[in-house]
Amino acid sequence: MGSNFFGIMLALGCLLHGTSVRGEKVVGKELIDLPWLDLKDQLINEINLIDTTPDKYVSECVDEFKKPLPLRWPDNLIDQPSGLCMMALYCAFESCDPVAGNLEGTKSSDLNVTFIEKNNPRYNLPPKVLFPSAAGDVVAAIKFAQDHNIEISVKNSGHHYAGGSTKRDTLHVNMNKYKEYTHTANGIIECNKDVGLLDMKQIMTNQACALATARKCPAFIRIGGGENWNNTYRAVDTWNDKTDGNKYHIVGGGAGTVSPMGWTFLGGLAGATLGRRYGLGADQVLQIEMVLPNGNHVRFGPTAWQKETNYLYPKTIQVTGECNKNYVSTDEEDWRWTECEDAINFDDLWFATLGGGGGTWGIVLSIHYQLHNQQNLYFGFHPAPLILAPTSKLNYTDDDKKILAKFAWEYTFDFLFDPTELNLTESDSNVCGGISHEIYCYEEASREIYFKGWLNHLKTHRPADLILIKFFETVPGYGTLPVPDSYTHASYAKRSEFPYMGGPPDLFPVTYNAYNPVFTKKAIFDNKSYFAEFLANNGCVPYFAFPFSSGAQIAHDQANSVPRSYRDGVMMVYMSSATYYDNSLFRNVALDDNTNDFPSIIGSNHAGPHHLGPLKSNWTSTCPLKWSQEKREKLCISQQQATYGSVVLTRLELIKESVDPTYMFDCHRCIGNNRKKLTKGKKVKKAKGKVKKSPKSTKK
Repeated sequence: MGSNFFGIMLALGCLLHGTSVRGEKVVGKELIDLPWLDLKDQLINEINLIDTTPDKYVSECVDEFKKPLPLRWPDNLIDQPSGLCMMALYCAFESCDPVAGNLEGTKSSDLNVTFIEKNNPRYNLPPKVLFPSAAGDVVAAIKFAQDHNIEISVKNSGHHYAGGSTKRDTLHVNMNKYKEYTHTANGIIECNKDVGLLDMKQIMTNQACALATARKCPAFIRIGGGENWNNTYRAVDTWNDKTDGNKYHIVGGGAGTVSPMGWTFLGGLAGATLGRRYGLGADQVLQIEMVLPNGNHVRFGPTAWQKETNYLYPKTIQVTGECNKNYVSTDEEDWRWTECEDAINFDDLWFATLGGGGGTWGIVLSIHYQLHNQQNLYFGFHPAPLILAPTSKLNYTDDDKKILAKFAWEYTFDFLFDPTELNLTESDSNVCGGISHEIYCYEEASREIYFKGWLNHLKTHRPADLILIKFFETVPGYGTLPVPDSYTHASYAKRSEFPYMGGPPDLFPVTYNAYNPVFTKKAIFDNKSYFAEFLANNGCVPYFAFPFSSGAQIAHDQANSVPRSYRDGVMMVYMSSATYYDNSLFRNVALDDNTNDFPSIIGSNHAGPHHLGPLKSNWTSTCPLKWSQEKREKLCISQQQATYGSVVLTRLELIKESVDPTYMFDCHRCIGNNRKKLTKGKKVKKAKGKVKKSPKSTKK
């Protein structure tokens, strides 16, 4: 789809990358003076709506960041009563910047107390926080926002890398205290294979099992909108420990305190949990329950699909939804699911939510998430980082270590992306994946193949490197030494440091001013030696969460907006944007074949607050960090466009205009957030409760 399409869209007045116009919401004192008692009267418990200030952020959140980095614990932030804390301290400020200015400066690892003074004008914190406990609370919040023309921000745990889960002058909906489902009697549902014969249009309650069965998944788990991966992993483990029947595996995130909502709806990388075999997080969703910006409490999911030979899961050809007419009841047995009175394009909504990000299409209350048959986890460490580690004490020069690390990366590339080079199969490879310096395999044979294979590969191709051979013979898993019990678990949740929290909370997000390009298999293998040398020389440890043939490229329903960078990618690496665009090889593998439409080149889950694409006028030139934010936004490709590419982003923006025409949800770097806005004082069209149909639908 080329430039003619975009010319037509522009001629029709459709949204196109920063051209839409919307007015401003009620803010400041006018927001504070709204009749909040009216909202409290509608809540199950009025004390769940609280007033907040920067003072509370300082008193509740800052102390955790004064601890040494390894001693910081995410739960100490998530559970604070104000609900304001962020996993990156400075993401409480606009664009995660406590001080506006030059982004080129080196980030300090030391807490600067002058930044967090309560009168800092860059605080990006809401004055009101609601902790909903049931669906009725969420509906009440959205209807109050409709009636008073205010904006809503949404958060579960505050991990959003771009700081999109907090915003000043909003009613903030913090889902941390929402109803939990994973550990209830109906948290995990086993599916009868015959359920696939039922008419899903008539029996939506069976839709999730019918779809799971069609995907050859034996069960699903219902996850509440306020739960995290710790809760979810524990629920699956509890089931597996207690049952004498079927035991299950879940494809999930790498950090226990991350929400399955935001993680999933941005795509959901699952390098440690079989994502390379079963697809990304978004590919595991069977049904979504949410409250839309028009106030409708809906549930929806695919109800018609067709099997396609080259895909692991059937293709979605129709999505059906229902509206709950009795959302005020806290007893779900009393909910009344019926046909929606408003025209809602559920095909578009399904497409947009699965990949298009959370916090922008409405508020998700729960998801039905497929489970797979249990497989045991075995893990260890990539050889290249072990070679380069100072603790290895290998008697080589630094230059020689880099040469050996390059050789090790080439081996890992072959194992993960082209196993036939090692006389292996795709099945041997696809059960393994990597995060940081670790590699995770879900079949002991594959783990043995990877580690023992490396040692044999080393002996065959570099027999003179006796020091290195002896070193790996003493590393558990590679040689003859037994693997510690801590390296072997029934599931990812039972790792020794569980609940696995990922990186501890830090002052800035990991990708504050870094880039996270995703490279394709073709890019890697056309330039394998160069990429291996780059990783070795720079000490980079990439994300190996992607497929090369039988993973996320084919394990999806073909009706989602997961970025092509994820579908086609094999490796993601953090680097500066200058490193990426100043390197002709890096930029050319992504941009040379795309003359009309900007491609999807970065990952959505880890895009930071300052991620922008290249110059609009020159796609081979980086967007300078030394420019002002205003100049960068004006002259550079948006983060959204660099993430989704021109074609998919245009469709997502059209859906956003349809689902949320007044931008009740407008989080930083989310879909539509880069549009132009009217000056203060212009009138804003109030939501009518109708959802228009966008020009393109997944419905056939």
